[in-house]
Amino acid sequence: MRHYLHHGLCELDDVHDALHGEKVAIGVLAGLFIQGRLDEFDEISSFCRSVRLPTTLSEIGIIDPSDDKLARVAMRSCQKGEIIHNEPQQVSEEEVVSALRFLS
Repeated sequence: MRHYLHHGLCELDDVHDALHGEKVAIGVLAGLFIQGRLDEFDEISSFCRSVRLPTTLSEIGIIDPSDDKLARVAMRSCQKGEIIHNEPQQVSEEEVVSALRFLS
């Protein structure tokens, strides 16, 4: 569902020790934030914590979420031909950065 963010996160050396599912969990939360589904965000975030999945960028290794790092993730996530374009709404790089900031 939110593998586009996984693909973007893989651009950073910071997350190479994080498991695939951990990066996807962050992507699910970011996607819910982008779609404005905050009730579901809270529910899924609580579930993730209950099963020890990450809910913040620092938990997947991004201790310093600099503007450059977040822009790199967003650019890769939103590039032409990426699966982000299968989302029910158009998602911009700025929205991806905003969601990542929210998860910082």
